[in-house]
Amino acid sequence: MATVTKRPDGNPKARVDAIHIKATDVDGVDEETNAELRYYLSAECTGQDTARSQVFSGDFEWNGWIPPAAGSWTIHLRKKSDDSSVANLAVTVTA
Repeated sequence: MATVTKRPDGNPKARVDAIHIKATDVDGVDEETNAELRYYLSAECTGQDTARSQVFSGDFEWNGWIPPAAGSWTIHLRKKSDDSSVANLAVTVTA
C-alpha cells in the first residue's frame, strides 16, 4: 500500500520552511496490463493554488516544497491517468 510522508516532523511555517515529501511503496507497473503507472504529488488547500510535482513512476521524493500560505493542506499521491488519489497526508501549515 502506497504511503505519503514528510520531513521534518512538526508543522512548517508558511513561506519559510521547506518540506520534503516522499511517496513510498508505489506500484510502478499495472500487473494486469504490464503498463507503466505514472503518478504526481499535489499539495492542496482551499483558497490556494494547487502545487504539483513532476510526473514519476515508482517511489519518489519531492524535495524543497515551501508552502505559500498557512492552512490545512493535503498532500495527495495521484494517478496521472485519472487524477485519482492513491494516498494522502494532512499537513497543518502555520503563519
